[in-house]
Amino acid sequence: MIIGVDQYKTAPGLQYAVNDARSIAAALPALGLPKENIFLRLNEKATRGNIVSLLGDALPKKVKADDRLFVFFAGHGATRSLPGGGNLGYLVPYDGDLDRLHGTALSMRELRDISRLIPANHISYAVDACYSGLLLERAAPSLSPKAQGYLEIVTKRRVRQILTVGLKDQPVLEEAGHGPAVK
Repeated sequence: MIIGVDQYKTAPGLQYAVNDARSIAAALPALGLPKENIFLRLNEKATRGNIVSLLGDALPKKVKADDRLFVFFAGHGATRSLPGGGNLGYLVPYDGDLDRLHGTALSMRELRDISRLIPANHISYAVDACYSGLLLERAAPSLSPKAQGYLEIVTKRRVRQILTVGLKDQPVLEEAGHGPAVK
């Protein structure tokens, strides 16, 4: 699933998120991914509803346990301070409103919950968005890396990996036609 948003309904626009998404989508077939398994959502097609529906409704029916899923998001991210301390990160879709994040954006907690619906043992997220360092919680394996058969055991477990470009307080720069994740 590849998402790129340059033009927002209410948030300021970006220059290269769609270009990055298209570049990633174009590279995947050479890595062996069939074109019919690439879901590209750009600008007005990258609404909160479309993203949540694809991740939470369509992919759980299509993806099997031994499949791998790759999700790329290029667009705005946002961080909201919590009253009791801590922060909550968001990915901002086309129809996201920076003044109403909880109702219009995709929180990292919601992304974590949706990820649990997808049967794939391995899901990798690559996020090229400002303030995207607040993603899913880290869960340490309950097995020592020194244990017999460690690699075989952990590669069979359900894994959710996230690569982000920006930290929670860090804007991401766009230059030379791309964001830094696609250079």
